[in-house]
Amino acid sequence: MSYLLSITLDGLPPTVNHLYRTGGRHRYKTSEGAAYQEATAAEMRAQREMLPARRCVGPYLGPVALHIIMTSRTRRRWDLDNRVKAVQDCLQMAGIIKDDSQITELVVRREALPKLDRTRIMVMTREEDE
Repeated sequence: MSYLLSITLDGLPPTVNHLYRTGGRHRYKTSEGAAYQEATAAEMRAQREMLPARRCVGPYLGPVALHIIMTSRTRRRWDLDNRVKAVQDCLQMAGIIKDDSQITELVVRREALPKLDRTRIMVMTREEDE
């Protein structure tokens, strides 16, 4: 496997409940969710531009492994899986991958860190699947 992206972000991704709302029969992205995704996608694009030129041509089209480590300074209860969708959408918005259906391996872990909330995201090619 080789890295397409390895990035550490301050804070935690919003939950699906904060990312989307339903009004009538329509589902829409909240302003909080849109702001998070725009800022995170911009940071991912900036990190991607620092990679060798051959990896910056366009979105990766093959299968990928996504590893996410979320560290939280509180012991407050929250669902780990509720925060993954925001990260997956950002990877697509940033042009790292074409679609989140390319994710063939997903590892998500929560850890305690006394002083800050942060999210580490690692996207790797799945060369053995290609």
